[in-house]
Amino acid sequence: MYNPIRDRSICMTKSLICLVVSCLASLPHTFAQSSAPPQISQKKPSKAPPIERLDQHRIKVGDVLVNRLTRRVEVPAQVNMTQGILEYFGVAIDGKLHESVVRILATPSHIHLGLILAGYQPSEYGAYDAAKDKRSLKRRGDLLRIYLRWRPTELDHDQWLPASAWLFHRKKGGAPPPIPYIFEGSIVTEEGYMADRDKSVIGLIEDPTVILAATESQGNPYRGAQEGLEVYSSVIPPKGTPVTLVIQGATDQEIKEIAHYKEELAELAAVRLKREEEQSKLKPLPAPPPYELLLHLNARSSLSYETR
Repeated sequence: MYNPIRDRSICMTKSLICLVVSCLASLPHTFAQSSAPPQISQKKPSKAPPIERLDQHRIKVGDVLVNRLTRRVEVPAQVNMTQGILEYFGVAIDGKLHESVVRILATPSHIHLGLILAGYQPSEYGAYDAAKDKRSLKRRGDLLRIYLRWRPTELDHDQWLPASAWLFHRKKGGAPPPIPYIFEGSIVTEEGYMADRDKSVIGLIEDPTVILAATESQGNPYRGAQEGLEVYSSVIPPKGTPVTLVIQGATDQEIKEIAHYKEELAELAAVRLKREEEQSKLKPLPAPPPYELLLHLNARSSLSYETR
């Protein structure tokens, strides 16, 4: 677990920007010129992350797809659990999978780098304050939205929903409103990049090692039946279903898509209800029980007992 007193926290911004500069240097000059962030004097990393230019606007960082024109970052994942309480929306392989909605099929640091290439900036913190048991915030990271793109087996087209559609608010009894996330950026210690070490990527509770953190905590699910979040079991598709996490800026242009998610859920619910009704018509009626209920029996016993 992260121990802020033991670990020397360093802001991830400078080190990741350095990676961007070094990697873009190997791409065509015109491309690098249009996307390079401010130059920062720092030791060049020994191993650059895998970056591949697909076309004028699209880049792949490992398994993460970045569109610099739309500023969208797409991350491959799959449904990890269909019931249970949550502390994370997404963790990478070998992370805390018993508390996460999806299993992310990408390297966490590649997601961080992809967000920087898309033009987003992480939070910047000062030194750790032992008295307050937290780091001082210099600048909050950009606000982002997370969407789910997946194709249910019942439909012939993709669904496009806010990530909150698969969350169940235990106190309110339904999905919470779409939740913006802060680009925190995790932290670097002497042990390395913490998101790569702990595999925690998208947090629903306070955790300094995550890359993206929910803007508002919904409570600790371990502190009561009405606290926190759990998987929305009646909505989420089966475990193992492929899904793409689409991350982009929380701007006004997303309002229409956010409002549309209820219609998407209603459509899917209607299709599932129709399928269940059709299947129920095919089921034979259960056989009558091999006994008869006699409600008029006297409950008192007429047996005689002897004292022995």
